[in-house]
Amino acid sequence: MDTKDVIEWNNYFIHKKSIGSGMYSNVFYGYHKETLVEVAIKKILFNKLHDHVKDKVISEINILQKLNHHNIIKLYEYKFDGKYIILITEYCKDKDLSIWMNQPHTKEEITSIITQIICGITYLHNNNILHRDIKPENILLHDNIIKICDFGFSITIKDNLQMCNTICGTPLFMSPEILSLHPYTIKSEIWSLGILFYMILYHIHPFGTLQNIEDYRLKIKNNIDYPSINDMNHIISLIKKMLTYNPSDRPDIIKISTILVNEDEIFSFDEDEYTCKEDTCKEDRCKEDTCKEDRCSRDEIDTCNQIINSNILINNDYFSIPKKSNSININSKSNLIQNHSKSNSKSLPNHYSSKGILSNSFESVVNFLFKSFSK
Repeated sequence: MDTKDVIEWNNYFIHKKSIGSGMYSNVFYGYHKETLVEVAIKKILFNKLHDHVKDKVISEINILQKLNHHNIIKLYEYKFDGKYIILITEYCKDKDLSIWMNQPHTKEEITSIITQIICGITYLHNNNILHRDIKPENILLHDNIIKICDFGFSITIKDNLQMCNTICGTPLFMSPEILSLHPYTIKSEIWSLGILFYMILYHIHPFGTLQNIEDYRLKIKNNIDYPSINDMNHIISLIKKMLTYNPSDRPDIIKISTILVNEDEIFSFDEDEYTCKEDTCKEDRCKEDTCKEDRCSRDEIDTCNQIINSNILINNDYFSIPKKSNSININSKSNLIQNHSKSNSKSLPNHYSSKGILSNSFESVVNFLFKSFSK
């Protein structure tokens, strides 16, 4: 290792060369000095962000701190120094699902990816978390293991019947109810998953090339073509149910899991990969440093065990239905403020007002984004 290309920071060695960047952020590759665990380190110039983007970053940290699952990107820690927020997460060397989808794959590989996505979403929905931006770019890969990421739009809901009003996500994956500016439930996410699974199978959007939002609204009621694929008809049948226009007729994630359970056995499942090795770890998120393995809840172990043993785009902006915007009290949100005395980190500011693009500009902005995503 050439020491000129590496810097030492806290408990990590970090390569100086960025592996990704945004307008106000850079991502670096690094690894822990003692454990040698590979990490991705995202450095965000927080005080230059617009308020609504700050809200997204804070919301993502709050959500990720609660999550602990084999198919969800893991947030190891974060630091805030008054200017930058540093997020230290799992490193995924194989990029995202959009790259994977442009390569040839066996039916077993395709089924494995779909199964893992369902496992990750099942965990989220079982914990009343709605992702709200399911798309290939938000699913990373590392040694054929998928990691769902980008929780900036995610919210915690009371139950599966809770109605949501904020219009957000990627236009090509929006459900009919969102496109119609109607309140929506967790079933909207099932539609997005159906679009994703269709594109995994057929390498094309189910409604073909879409020019603008009105084009999508017109085509979304059309019949979808489902060419037969040998040994994949159970997946195709599942996608048909997921892409039902009426959200109440779509299966929930548990029903989807059950449909897969009834298929032929394809994969073996090592429960140890999903369970905590220490008796002291009683919660979804392990509280003991000695427990190093991925773990999830008992219910999720059972769900993934059944599934695998028995079978088998507007990320930079959001839109709000008009209503009074309330300021967000960061201190009240899931223990985001922590005392990082060892790193001399400062506390985050107390308030940011939520700002978004109101729905009267929804069509013009989304039509612009359609052009961008359709290129």
